[in-house]
Amino acid sequence: MKIHKTNYNSFIRNIFSSFSKTFVGPWKYRSIGLLSILLGYYLCSTISSYLLVENQHRVTVVIFLFIVLEVAVRIRIPLYKNSRVNTLLIIDNLRIGSLYAIVLEAFKLGS
Repeated sequence: MKIHKTNYNSFIRNIFSSFSKTFVGPWKYRSIGLLSILLGYYLCSTISSYLLVENQHRVTVVIFLFIVLEVAVRIRIPLYKNSRVNTLLIIDNLRIGSLYAIVLEAFKLGS
């Protein structure tokens, strides 16, 4: 049975191709991808835990982390034009790891 070219199929294909760069390929790309995901998770969870304990303003902590993620998106755009694959992989996986840490922290806080 032939799969038709729809918007949904191209969307799913794009998602799988972006995630497959982390887990498929030479060991260099796989290790850089996995380490950057773990580093992003560790840094964001440590920063958010420390700031939430020290600072009673949870909203400002979330805004600060959101601004850091947006800066990472803005940095990624000029690098995409220069097509530095390792740098793009690192920045994307740092963002994924930090976003996972923020969501996990929100579930732990019950909000």
